[in-house]
Amino acid sequence: MPPRQRAQFRAVCWGWCELASAPELWRHLELESTDEAAAAFCAAPYLRCALSVTLLYPPASLTNVGLRRLVEHCDGLQKLDLSWSKITDEGVRVIAAHCRDVRWLILRGSLVTDAGLDSLDFPRLERLSLADLLGVTDAGMKHVVRRCSAGLAALDIGWTSVRCDGVRALLAGCVHLHTLGLWGCRVGDNVVPVLLGSSTLREVNLSSTAVSARGVEALVCAAGPDPLLGSGGTTRDGRSCSLLSVIYVGVCNACLPDHVYAAASQRGITIVVYK
Repeated sequence: MPPRQRAQFRAVCWGWCELASAPELWRHLELESTDEAAAAFCAAPYLRCALSVTLLYPPASLTNVGLRRLVEHCDGLQKLDLSWSKITDEGVRVIAAHCRDVRWLILRGSLVTDAGLDSLDFPRLERLSLADLLGVTDAGMKHVVRRCSAGLAALDIGWTSVRCDGVRALLAGCVHLHTLGLWGCRVGDNVVPVLLGSSTLREVNLSSTAVSARGVEALVCAAGPDPLLGSGGTTRDGRSCSLLSVIYVGVCNACLPDHVYAAASQRGITIVVYK
């Protein structure tokens, strides 16, 4: 139920007022994606109880103006989904100034670029989606590493302008990263050794990339549990070991020979094919 209707129900009677004012009702909110809805939302009770806000009905028309009104009243937000909104780099700075406890931040399809990523300042950030942001490049990945690598576990950079150097910087700097979405990125077989160099990565999406069937085969045959595996993702002789367990591929690189699927099965790796 949209927050505006929840607030209107408070005027029906005393019983409805008490029910609609319960803090539990305001912790996870779905907001109509306009500046006007954000303004109306700011008049609702218990805003500081909100932990997550998701925009409805994409493509969204929420701008930096509506975003500012929203975050100024919800400084305790932990999840913020601004997919396909009109948020720009200034909007990222607004979020960082008011909501430092954000753990999930989804900026997919917005207007954010590398400059905005330099404003990321979320010490507890665990999941970040930058998918469909063509203004995000390798330079932006360096900002991500410098600003929010401490606890970042999942990152989606599908259909951005990130190349192999950006992926290399990410995996070198984000020591807890276990899920990486590269779908549609400008990477090819040269990214395979970079992925294998990570001892934390568990899941990678390579669909709609230039990674060939041979590249996927090399990734499968070199990843997974190692018979000499010790603790912490290294072998007993101290070598780094890739522990990839899920690989997403597309139809362009899914024509894999049977022995690749057999090797994946033996190593506990799941290959998921996007049609």
